[in-house]
Amino acid sequence: MRSPHAFAALFVTGWLCFAHNALAQTADENVEPKAVSSTTPELPFYKGDHLRFGEADIFMRSGASFVGSILEVGHWDREAWLMASSTAAVTISLMAPTDPSPDVRMQAWVQGKRTPAGDTFMPVMRTPTFRTYGLGSIGLLGLYGYVADKPGVLEAASLSMEAVTVAVSLHLAQKLLIGREGPTDGDGLGIIYGPAKGIYLYPAGTPSGHTASVWSMSVVLMDQVDTPVGYAIGWTINGYVAVSLVYNDQHYVSDVIWGAPLGYFVGKWVSKHRSTRYTYKNGQPASTKPDPKKISFSGVSPLSPDEHGTRGIAAVWLF
Repeated sequence: MRSPHAFAALFVTGWLCFAHNALAQTADENVEPKAVSSTTPELPFYKGDHLRFGEADIFMRSGASFVGSILEVGHWDREAWLMASSTAAVTISLMAPTDPSPDVRMQAWVQGKRTPAGDTFMPVMRTPTFRTYGLGSIGLLGLYGYVADKPGVLEAASLSMEAVTVAVSLHLAQKLLIGREGPTDGDGLGIIYGPAKGIYLYPAGTPSGHTASVWSMSVVLMDQVDTPVGYAIGWTINGYVAVSLVYNDQHYVSDVIWGAPLGYFVGKWVSKHRSTRYTYKNGQPASTKPDPKKISFSGVSPLSPDEHGTRGIAAVWLF
């Protein structure tokens, strides 16, 4: 198999079949429907315990999650609006047409600071590489979960694939509408052309699909593992990918700042509304664990240069 996608396609196809078989085996046709209390809020069609892993296949779940992640905007809580508004404000300010924009200036500064050691530590990872390692890893995880009869592992793989599917779809729609040049397009000025040229500039543009897909997958896996070590590894990988994309001149920092919360939102949505670790109480997803963690990601913003001209990015979590 010469194509770099063949490895990923093989395992993803395999675990999709395994997940479908596992779902069929666990279905109990003799179970009578539960009585619904008259005080229980009615859930929209894209939510409900009938759409969780083990109750619905990945295709039905992914479609419902895609629609739900869009329609739920009107029902966001204060924390979600804070994160979304801060992300939008920072992204727009970085893309401001100041000839050149602040993120173009930052990109030039980053490229001027590249070193041989940095090039070795952060090699360029193009889209085929992301697909091969990302989808291949999910496929192997699902294959292991099925063969070793570990439902939790199989669930983690299935939910990860669902999150990536939704994140990539949402990012693609936005990227094609915005139609912005990447750092290596044209004169490197990040000019915005709109939807007329979006398809020709792909995969460059805003937001970063690499960031969104990796963050959505890692957020799901961290929630499934739910250990300090798991969170440490997950956020380390998220940070590495985000920095690497800017360092290797693949995306502007604004692309990453937009893509990261997008992936985070999708990952959290899939975890809360599709994982068996949650259930609906009074119309809201609640953890089945007695004391769920209260750590959540808040946002990303650039730091002002210090007296030495050093710049950076700040990531904020709420405890």
